Amino acid sequence: MSLTNWRQFPFFESVPIQDPNYGTPNALYSDLGVSAISATPDLLVLATAQGSVRLVNKLFEPVFEFQAYELGWDITRVLFVPFQGIDGHNGFLCTIAEKQGQPVTLKLWDLAKIQTLRKLDYNTDYHSLCQVTNGTNDFPLTCFDSTPAFSVLVFGFANGTVIVVRGDLLHDRGSRQRVVYESKDPITGVHFRDDSMLYVSNVSTIFTIPTTGRNQGRPDRVLDDSMGVDINCSAVVHDQKRNLVVARDQSLQFYNLRGKTHNLLLDIPKRRIFTYKDRYVVIVSSVSSSLTAASSIVTNKLIVVDVVNKFIALNQTITNTVVEIFVLWDSLYVFNSDGLLFQLKEKDLAEKLDLLVQRELFNIAIKLAEDENYSAEQLLKIRKQYGDYLYDKGELEEATKQYMDSIDLGKTSEIIQKYKESFKIPFLAEYLEKLVSTGKSSIDHTTLLLCCYCKLKKPEKIQEYYESVPIDEDYQVIEKHREFDMQTIISVCRESGYSVLAANIAKKFNVPSIVVDIQLHDMKNSELTMKYIRTLPIDDLLRVLIDNVKWFLDSVPNECTLLLIDVFTGRYSPEPAFDLEELSAAPKSNVSHPILTSYRQFVSFMNLADTEELPDTQPTYLPPRPRIIFQSFVNHPNEFVIFLEACIESYDKFGGNEKDKKDIMITLYEMYLTMSTTKDKAETALWQGKAKALLETIQKSQWDLQDQTDLLLLSNLGEFNEAEIIIRETADDSAQGFELDMFRSSILAQNYDKSLEIIEKYGSKEPDLYKLALSVYTSSEKVFNQIGEEKVASLIMKIDSLKLMTPLELVKLLSKTSFVKLGLIKGYLVEHIGRQKQEIAKNEKLIQSYQQEAATISDELAKQNSEPQVINRSKCSSCGRSLSFPIVHFRCSHSYHESCLANEFTQSSSAEQSCPKCAGELDTLAILTKQHEEAGKRNDLFKASLVDSSDRFKVMMSFFGRGAMQQTKTIWQDK
Repeated sequence: MSLTNWRQFPFFESVPIQDPNYGTPNALYSDLGVSAISATPDLLVLATAQGSVRLVNKLFEPVFEFQAYELGWDITRVLFVPFQGIDGHNGFLCTIAEKQGQPVTLKLWDLAKIQTLRKLDYNTDYHSLCQVTNGTNDFPLTCFDSTPAFSVLVFGFANGTVIVVRGDLLHDRGSRQRVVYESKDPITGVHFRDDSMLYVSNVSTIFTIPTTGRNQGRPDRVLDDSMGVDINCSAVVHDQKRNLVVARDQSLQFYNLRGKTHNLLLDIPKRRIFTYKDRYVVIVSSVSSSLTAASSIVTNKLIVVDVVNKFIALNQTITNTVVEIFVLWDSLYVFNSDGLLFQLKEKDLAEKLDLLVQRELFNIAIKLAEDENYSAEQLLKIRKQYGDYLYDKGELEEATKQYMDSIDLGKTSEIIQKYKESFKIPFLAEYLEKLVSTGKSSIDHTTLLLCCYCKLKKPEKIQEYYESVPIDEDYQVIEKHREFDMQTIISVCRESGYSVLAANIAKKFNVPSIVVDIQLHDMKNSELTMKYIRTLPIDDLLRVLIDNVKWFLDSVPNECTLLLIDVFTGRYSPEPAFDLEELSAAPKSNVSHPILTSYRQFVSFMNLADTEELPDTQPTYLPPRPRIIFQSFVNHPNEFVIFLEACIESYDKFGGNEKDKKDIMITLYEMYLTMSTTKDKAETALWQGKAKALLETIQKSQWDLQDQTDLLLLSNLGEFNEAEIIIRETADDSAQGFELDMFRSSILAQNYDKSLEIIEKYGSKEPDLYKLALSVYTSSEKVFNQIGEEKVASLIMKIDSLKLMTPLELVKLLSKTSFVKLGLIKGYLVEHIGRQKQEIAKNEKLIQSYQQEAATISDELAKQNSEPQVINRSKCSSCGRSLSFPIVHFRCSHSYHESCLANEFTQSSSAEQSCPKCAGELDTLAILTKQHEEAGKRNDLFKASLVDSSDRFKVMMSFFGRGAMQQTKTIWQDK
């Protein structure tokens, strides 16, 4: 590959630095006598062919110069040797000089020490000395290298000899040398791979030699025997691998300890190479161009190649050939044969990256930024820009990778917005997956990811995701970046036809209501749903049942009824969980079930069908009130009856709230009566028989009036008259009106025989029944004929005996009809008139006796007022002792001692002195007289009594006897 085919970026600036003393006798490096050049961290080091060394500072001012060798010695190499043993030490300067016929002489100079000396003796003031002998010393040194600690040195000579020197020259403790390799081909390069292994090359071969010298003069491994290397055309790359790079005209070939690795095609002549940092190879190229047959032009180029990213970082044409390349003050310097110094200044990383980004070379920019440990945020921005560039080009896959790598930069919404089209969903899913895996996702991101899986028809991905999401005991996602909108995902899965998947998601996060809804409405599998809800805790089960019980009763009535019985009787216990997906594939059951009419039948049938017995164990939880589920049994009366019977049986066994039990029994009684309203007489008799048996059980519990009233109302609505009798028989005395209600209901049912039984049974307790019955029986001729004249006549006699109606009221009632004959009441009237005559005669006798008694009393009063009265009393009417004077006699024939009478008057409250024995009667007469007088004034009371009474004549006579009819007298007393 020619140079023009390589990408070239101006990452280096070439700045020529002219000798400040150019053209003067004190020239620094423009003097052609400079034989070697190098640098320390602070100084530029120049060596001359006369054996002197000059130190120059950053201002290119000489700071020190000394003679290192005697005249005749040529300093061919200068290098800086750092010293790690002492903090703050300036290090050593190493000079290597050659002289025909003399050993190669290496001297170490202590930089800090020599600069303090006024006059330096090159024979004694060096730090240490090493002389390397190569036979007759007639062949020049072609190459040299040392380990970083300067403990092992290697010298390569033109006669093919390689000599290794070991020793502690830094501490001047001597050294020893050994010839490790000899050949006829000149050695063109020696480089330490590490302290124990050397890369060695000559003009024909490249090989490795161990530094121990135990190779007995033979290569350890031949890396390339097809072609050798020119002098100064090999170097070691300063990275961790420390591979050897060899410059050939067609390429840069790389070697490791096992042989060739790779090469970079660069078809230009190469005269020298130098490795800089871990990526750059500086190439010096000379190209001859013929102008005429007798003349030619040599073009010298300075090329810096980035062997990692494979581009040209500098392509500079210079005058004359390059003598030395070295690093000084953190920059690369090139010294040519014209005595001109070039500074190759590398641009900072930001400039490089800006240049690459402007040229849309994002790959190189990213690689360079990573290698240089560039700011993470800036690197992310480059990746984001690279992604935008690829997206605009339509390379969505590569763009997505860059967006994924720049996730930490944020701006996720901007990127997601780019993938709205349906054909971009796979790339969006990939990006969201990365977002979740890095923990940068929100609930919206994870929800969108799962929606993408649905659109891509990848339910297994959704399953894998939700199964891997950790949750706590409250079913909350522990890792918040993995949380998703469950409702949305379930909805999308259902729309996409992944019902089992949606149900499993809801099941994992303990939302049984959604699981049941999916199974019923999407999967339409009631059997599976019933099996699932039996695995739920009681609280969750109740919520699901109340919401969906009507659906279950329609599709699986027996199974649902059994579950309801278990739940509301306290026998429910959760079953082991199961895999919804396995059971969803099972075929649905199409078994038809017979109509069951009782709990006993239900138990028998379920035992045969499911081969399981209903346990009679004590409830492990507080069963809910059955009333909350009553309304769900609409259109399912048989199941409702079974459920109620089971609840009652459970209450009988385990007890419970008495109010709930009453509620259940009344509801069951109502259901029996409702079921009895059928045209099938046998079935009606069956249900009424059950109702009667239940009612008899209820009556044993002595329910209160309200409950009895409810039962009576239900019986009446259900036209179950027999129940009314049972209820009335057990009703207490406080229950008024039951007899009348039963009579009316029997009349409404036209059951006149039953009405007669009610009269006969309850007439003595409720006399109004006779009056009501008479009015009903004589209301129509049809009813009268069905009852019979004899029974109506006996009813009239009963009314007469109880004096419930007056003859006038009775006649008035019967006179309204045209079919009742007078003969019906003839006997009654004759008997009543006879009784009246007897009563009149009796009253006349009483009047005569009262008149005689009044006349007698009147005569006695007249005698007392007109005639003297003889008193024959011998004893005191108070103390009972014999009378002795003084004595007090009264007209009533009572006599008293005066002393006894005085005591009586003291105890008496009466103001008048009267007989103490007769005082009570007198007071009573006074009160009665006063009452009579007041009654004469209370006409309103008299009128009210007349209105409320059925026998007004009797009321009038009563008031007349009390003086109400007498004229009221008012006595005026003048004061």
